[in-house]
Amino acid sequence: MFLRVAAEAPPPPLARMAARVTVHFPWGSLLRGCLGADPAVAAGVASLVRPGCELELLLAPARRDRLAGLPTTSAAVVAAAAAAFAPHGLAVVEARPATAHEIRHSHSTWAKRLLAGNRHGTKAIDRAVVLVRLRS
Repeated sequence: MFLRVAAEAPPPPLARMAARVTVHFPWGSLLRGCLGADPAVAAGVASLVRPGCELELLLAPARRDRLAGLPTTSAAVVAAAAAAFAPHGLAVVEARPATAHEIRHSHSTWAKRLLAGNRHGTKAIDRAVVLVRLRS
């Protein structure tokens, strides 16, 4: 199912409906929510995850993005995501650099830009892309 709703206020019938929620390469308020700077967004996203199921994040903030204090190093990004979702019952079960395969299979236009220039999509990426999986 694909929905277009405000992350901080998903419709109540969607609460705890998803076995897996993916957030790939967020920006703006969604990125701030995933990194703990907007608790309402983190709460909204977390509210979608069914007990025992997963939230998967692909995050790629970089210093040059001028993110007003949001973390940009891999370790700090993981720590911020863990802290953002912990109050909502989600705990990190995996956190590591994303592979080119995982980036490519996110099917996002940003992923295509990150991997551009190599026919195999394995170009060295000039920013850290972190995969964080959390489970409720």
